[in-house]
Amino acid sequence: MSWVWPLIDRPHQVDGNTTFIDDDLAASVKPGGRLDRALQVVEGVASQVHLTLVVDPELIDELTTMSTRYFVTVNGKQTEGTGTTYAQDWLKRLKSVIAMAPSMEVSLTPYADPDIDAVTAAGLTWSDNFGPQQLQRVQVALANAADSDVAWPADGTVTPNALRQLLSRRTVAVLTTPRCRDEPGPAEPGRPSADPGAVRRPGTVAAVTDSDVQSLSDSVLKQGGGGTAKLTPLVADLAVRAAENPHDAKYVAITADRYVDASPALANARSSQRPAPRGRPR
Repeated sequence: MSWVWPLIDRPHQVDGNTTFIDDDLAASVKPGGRLDRALQVVEGVASQVHLTLVVDPELIDELTTMSTRYFVTVNGKQTEGTGTTYAQDWLKRLKSVIAMAPSMEVSLTPYADPDIDAVTAAGLTWSDNFGPQQLQRVQVALANAADSDVAWPADGTVTPNALRQLLSRRTVAVLTTPRCRDEPGPAEPGRPSADPGAVRRPGTVAAVTDSDVQSLSDSVLKQGGGGTAKLTPLVADLAVRAAENPHDAKYVAITADRYVDASPALANARSSQRPAPRGRPR
């Protein structure tokens, strides 16, 4: 069982300089904010469950910019940003948890996390390459621990054209929903077999999420989502999968919502009740 955990936010910066269109990112990374709570979950469970962090490099780049003096322009009025200390602390915590959990995978989205299907359908291109200064800032912030070989399309589906672009960027795993699945095939040697499955694609593997497991896991983690009441059916669902054909390999990939709004207390309590599962999304 593998968790895919997003650290993603919408863009806030203007043209890569020190000016932002709002100060909402400061509110998100300060204590109690959405991204602060998402990182608290990582800090609490990284030693107990297998995680693949999916990180937008633009988010890291923006927080690095915020770590020094920056400005916010709203309705033509420029003021100094308020998130410098919050950004510094959040990046320090992220770097620390990556260093302390060497088995945790860290994968980057394309810059600014575009909807690659929509962009490709419009005849546009997208890239996971960005300027050398931006790249250096991201590498320093993440201690060179990240790569771009796991792709997570915005709505869990990927068209053949978008898939070809992914393959050209040496993507080795694509996280999809059941809507994107075609005929199951054997996993590549050393890769997890399917149930719900890893299906074969030329040059890559698609890790297919399960809609029932996904709905239950979202409820368990989300503030006000049901918590304990939803934990029992989630565990039961996974237990049934493990019991069926016990000699066959089982594989379940679970994703949080892209803009996860988690309760760290709930997530940490749930993970501490069971041993660390094994497995990787690739």
